[in-house]
Amino acid sequence: MQMNYFFMSPRRIKFNSEKITDLEMGIVVDSFKRGKVVILPTDTVYGLSALASDQKAVRKIYALKRRESKKPLVILMKSFCMLREYCNLSRKQYLYLKEGLKEARPLTVILKSKDGKLKHLANEKGGLAVRIPRRSDFLIKLLKKINQPIVSTSLNISGQKEIKNLENIEKIFDLKDDDL
Repeated sequence: MQMNYFFMSPRRIKFNSEKITDLEMGIVVDSFKRGKVVILPTDTVYGLSALASDQKAVRKIYALKRRESKKPLVILMKSFCMLREYCNLSRKQYLYLKEGLKEARPLTVILKSKDGKLKHLANEKGGLAVRIPRRSDFLIKLLKKINQPIVSTSLNISGQKEIKNLENIEKIFDLKDDDL
């Protein structure tokens, strides 16, 4: 049984990633909807996450990581249907993604933004870095519950090693009460 944490200042929620309660999930969903940045386990590592549509929360992630704003963040989407809503997807790209999702490793691809959606997250050519998680039941459930794409990036200061121990997270990121 793997234990994980959500972190939303000033509280941490310890949970079993295989069996999250509706109450715990509700707290996380509410935090996203209130514009908070949430630290949570993704399908790869712990990540700083926010609603992709919330430009203020996205800017907060860039500030916390000390990351250049021209470096795009990964956008997590719940399904191909959602992906098609935000990105232009050719038949060839669809088949590539469908095949890629069968592999064990996470697959992130760059696709053109549809009608300028999420343009604040696009690279200079209008591409969005997108991934449909499939290895984390928790993350899949969260994305379905929120029903919106979220951005996520590794939990670290840009250019430094990933943070795997959340014990001193406040000091590493110099967090203020309203940061998360």
